[in-house]
Parts: sequence; structure tokens; C-alpha cells
Amino acid sequence: MNNALVSIILPTHNGERFIAESIDSCLSQTHKNIELIIIDDCSDDNTPDIIKSYLSIDNRIKVITQITKGNLPIALNTGHADSNGEYITWTSDDNVYNNDAIEIMVSELIKTKTDIVYSDYTIIDSESKILKKQSVKDPDFIIYGNPIGSSFLYKREVFFSSSGYPENLPLVEDYHFWLHSSKKYVFYKIPESLYKYRIHNESLTSQINTDSSTCQLFINNLKHVYLSFFNNFDEDELSLLIRIHQYNDLLFIDNDIFTFLKLNERINKLHTFIKDETFLSYSRGIYSKINKKKEKYPLTDLSKILKYITYYFQLTSNKIRKQMIKEYFLN
Repeated sequence: MNNALVSIILPTHNGERFIAESIDSCLSQTHKNIELIIIDDCSDDNTPDIIKSYLSIDNRIKVITQITKGNLPIALNTGHADSNGEYITWTSDDNVYNNDAIEIMVSELIKTKTDIVYSDYTIIDSESKILKKQSVKDPDFIIYGNPIGSSFLYKREVFFSSSGYPENLPLVEDYHFWLHSSKKYVFYKIPESLYKYRIHNESLTSQINTDSSTCQLFINNLKHVYLSFFNNFDEDELSLLIRIHQYNDLLFIDNDIFTFLKLNERINKLHTFIKDETFLSYSRGIYSKINKKKEKYPLTDLSKILKYITYYFQLTSNKIRKQMIKEYFLN
């Protein structure tokens, strides 16, 4: 068993409802060599007292109290700056680790010789009732959304070789971090639930889904993330990417196949880290989605779409592109 120090960063603001459960799950890890860095972002409820009650119990806890109210990425960067771990992760004040989560992720990170590992997780409600098991997507999906989820661990250098979490892009700071990390580092998916992600009325996810101003901020910031990574996307392309990202699925390609294919062409041109095998993986997924709707796209042979993908990126004439689409998709 590797005994490397792992830094767990726990940002909180008015988290009195669930934070004790979150802290307990960190301290009860089977991987004992941890430091828990709690960033209190100006809580004015009972959160500071709850945190204080743990300080005399476990000396692995550090507490940093923000002087002025910030946001999640600011708190994350503050916690990372004070960390000492060889490996780093962060969690939320309403979520819960399985007892062996850190041990398993450290082991997989070393065994697979990768840089970032992430796992499936379990969705629970405000009463800790299990709602569903959530399987995360493969790393290749990162172009179209955030496959990493809420359970992850990365090498220290992943953060400190980057510009950190963008403090001007709350709600999408994690996706920005993962997307830009994918240029340089290798991800590995652990097909096992190691974490409990809580859905409740006060969570950020719920606010994005129910509050129009929060949702609009999410969409605007997501546009900035894509533009910082890809450059010069038009509004149709951005709109499609955002819809795919929000619903975490490629189902929108059925209604906008031309824009989707244009996206893949642009991605191929701009980013050398996307290898041919990645596009083969995408194309198989695309084929599977479209082939289920045979009345619209009656594909019968996977080799057709693979052949089409191969030729498509070599084409420059819009007229020729449409002819190829017609030949391989609509016949």
C-alpha cells in the first residue's frame, strides 16, 4: 500500500447542514496519510463551530478562513496553495467519500501510470437515500462535456503546472481545469462507485437547473471556456456544444448533424492531442446513436461511418462535404 500524503480540499460556505458528514468521510479514509484543508468562505451560520469541534479530535485538519466572501474557484486555489500532498483532490461540504475511496484512487493512479483518475459515483438525496448509480463517461468525451464527475484524484504537478481554477468562471471552473489538463495529462476512469453526490435544493447543480440567472451565468461562462480552448467558434457551434454539455449526451447530433460534423473537423484541425483513435471512438458512438433511429439515418454498416470520418477531414469544399454526407448518411 502506497502511503503518499494526499491533500483533500474542502471549500464551504454556510454548510452546516451536511458538513459534519463530509468531514467524517474524509477522516475515516482507509488511506490514513491525508491532510484535510477546509476553506471557510465567510460562513455566517453554525459551520465555523462545527469545524472547530473537529480540530481537537484530529490533527490532520487545517482551517483557512477567508477574510472576504469569494467563490468556489478562489477557495480551491487557496486550498491548493496551502497543500503539501503528492496527490490532491477536493470535495464538497454536502458530499461523502466511501471509506476506501482515496486508497483505491491512489492505487489506480500508480498502477495505471496515469496523471488523473476519476470514478463512478452514487447520487443521494438530502436524507442520504440512494437515488441512482452514476457511471461516468470515458475521457474522450471531454470535448463535449465534463466526464470527470465529483470523485477524482490527481498528481500535484497537474495543478501546479496550470494556471489553477479560473476565478472569473464560477460554475464551470472544474470543466475549464479538466479540459485544459487534457492537453498534457492522461486520464483514467475507475468503473467503481467511490463517492456519494448529494442532490438537494441548495446545491449548485439544483440552482443551475432551477434558477434562470444562475443557468445563464453557467451558459455564458461555458462559452468562455470553449472559446479559450478552441477559438473562433460560431454561435451555432457554441450552442450545440453547450446543449451537449448540459445534457451530457450526444443525442443532439440527430437534429444538427451538419454542425456536429463541422465541430469535429475544427477540433481535428486545432488540437493535436486528439489522436486518430479518439475519432474512431467518437465515430463508433455516433454510429450507435444514429443507427437507433433508422427511419432518419438508415446506417447498416459501421465501416461506412468510419470511411466517411476518414475522408471528411480531408475535404475543403462545402459542396463536396454535403455530397459525402448524403452518400454515407442518407442513402
